[in-house]
Amino acid sequence: YTAGEDGSKYNRVKRPYEETRPKRKTTSYEKEKDRVYDLIAGFGDFRYNPETDPLYQSYRDIYLSLGNDAYERALGENSMRTGGIASTSALSAASLAKNKYNSMLAEKIPELYDRAYAKYKDSLSNLYKRFEANEKMDDTSYSRYRDDVKDYENDRDYFYEKDKEINDNLYKAYTDETKLAYDISRDEKEDALDILEAEYKNE
Repeated sequence: YTAGEDGSKYNRVKRPYEETRPKRKTTSYEKEKDRVYDLIAGFGDFRYNPETDPLYQSYRDIYLSLGNDAYERALGENSMRTGGIASTSALSAASLAKNKYNSMLAEKIPELYDRAYAKYKDSLSNLYKRFEANEKMDDTSYSRYRDDVKDYENDRDYFYEKDKEINDNLYKAYTDETKLAYDISRDEKEDALDILEAEYKNE
């Protein structure tokens, strides 16, 4: 016992097992999960504009080129029948030839729309899968942390009980020694008193 006679010198000292409590740290999975979540939240609704679709632009260039070629060829062939003069029928035939390719280009838009939408869904689905994978890994990491905390608390409780047992034994030994010293002192005083009383009676 080192707290002084009145206990005022008591100073709480942490035991080693009280200083090793596991600390929860932010994992790379948690950071990645938050990053992917932000991507999902900002993904936005699906919109398709063929004018900004590179694939549509490629189709358009090809079909426009083919349509212009068909127009020129049809106009030339039909004009030859009228002595090289572009008649109404020649212009009509040329326009029909060109419009055929314009129609083929227009028919590509639903196909390209579906393709873009499928790509949109796949991208969003992949983000959700990445989020779920990181969430699962983060949950696993948290479970391990909780296991470490539980082990720590079990060890802390065990060593606390051991310390308490030792302190209780020390306190009992101290009180036993104090009581023994008190009893001896009291017996000595009573013996001395008996001697005085005996001497007084004999006088």
